[in-house]
Amino acid sequence: MTIFRSAIAISCMAIAMLAVDSAAADAALPSTSFLGVLKPGMQSNLQATVGQLFTVRLTSNPTTGYQWSLETKDDEHFTLVNQEYQMSQAQPGMMGGGGVEVFTFRATKSGSAAIKLGYVRPWEKGTPAVATATVDIRVQG
Repeated sequence: MTIFRSAIAISCMAIAMLAVDSAAADAALPSTSFLGVLKPGMQSNLQATVGQLFTVRLTSNPTTGYQWSLETKDDEHFTLVNQEYQMSQAQPGMMGGGGVEVFTFRATKSGSAAIKLGYVRPWEKGTPAVATATVDIRVQG
C-alpha cells in the first residue's frame, strides 16, 4: 500500500510538471488572484483584499480514485465558493491523463490564515493524504 501511495504521489508530481498554465485565461477576471498550478507538497503565499476572489489550482487525476479535499475549515478569513475539476487537453485515444482541480475562494476578513488541501480517496476515512499543498493567505481590509 505504501509503494502504491508513493507511486501516486510521484505520478501526481509528474502531471504537475506537465500542467498547462492558464494564467492568461484568468487575466479577464480582474477580481481573481491566480497562483498558478501548485505541485503536491508545495507551499505558496497569497495576498488578497476583503471581498476578492482567488483561485488555487492543483493537478489531479480522478481515475486513480484520489481527489483534492479542503482540510482547513477557516470560515473566518475565506470561504469556498466553488470546486471543480478541469480535464487536461489529452491526445486522441489517451485515457486517464488527469487535469486540474480548481478551488475558488472569497477573502472575507482581514488577517492571516492557511489553506491546507490533501490528496485523498474520500471513501478511505481516517487515511492520511498521499500528498498535501498549503497556501498561506494574508487578507487585507
